[in-house]
Amino acid sequence: MILRSLIAFSLLAVPQSAAPESAPVADPVPKVVCLHKDGYSAGTAFRVGPNLLVSVNHVTSSGNCQIDGQAIHIFYASAKADFSILSDDRAGKWLKVDCNGFVAGRKYLAIGHARAMDELTVVPMIATGQSDDGMAILGSVFEAQPGQSGGPIVDAETLAVVGTVNAADWENGLTYSVELKGTSICARAA
Repeated sequence: MILRSLIAFSLLAVPQSAAPESAPVADPVPKVVCLHKDGYSAGTAFRVGPNLLVSVNHVTSSGNCQIDGQAIHIFYASAKADFSILSDDRAGKWLKVDCNGFVAGRKYLAIGHARAMDELTVVPMIATGQSDDGMAILGSVFEAQPGQSGGPIVDAETLAVVGTVNAADWENGLTYSVELKGTSICARAA
C-alpha cells in the first residue's frame, strides 16, 4: 500500500504548463534550508501552485531560506499558527489540496526530508482528533521525524494535501498538523 501510494504521489503533481522544455523541473516536495547566525535549520516545503509553496514558521522564521541553493521568498509567516507561505522563481509541479480537513479514523501519509536527507521519508498515520490549540493529531507506530517539518500530510487514498507536519510527540507516537482548511491557501481556492 505504501509503495503504491509513493508511486501515485510522484505522478500526482500537476505540471506547470508554462515551464520551458529545457529548464529543470522543480521538486513538488523540496528540502528547505534556512541559514542563520548559529548555523541553519532544515525542513520541508511543498508546492501548491506554479511558484507558491507552503512550509512551517519554525523552519523558515530566520529568513535567508533556499531550495537547491536558490533563494526563496517568505511572503507570509505566522509564529502563532506555525505556518508560512513561500515563493520562488522556478518552474515546477504542484500538489492537489484538500480543503475539507482531516477525518478521524482516515489514513494519511506524512511526507518530508527526515533528518535533512535528500530522499523523501513517508510515514503512514491515522487521524485521531484535535489538540487543545486546534492542531490535528495523527497517531502512528512511527511519528514524523525532524526535517519533515513543513512537509505535506496527504490523504492516503486521494493523495491530496490536507495539512502540514508541524510537531511530533515521540513518547506517544503522535504527529501534530495545521490543517490547510483554515489557511489562506484554501481561502484562495474557494
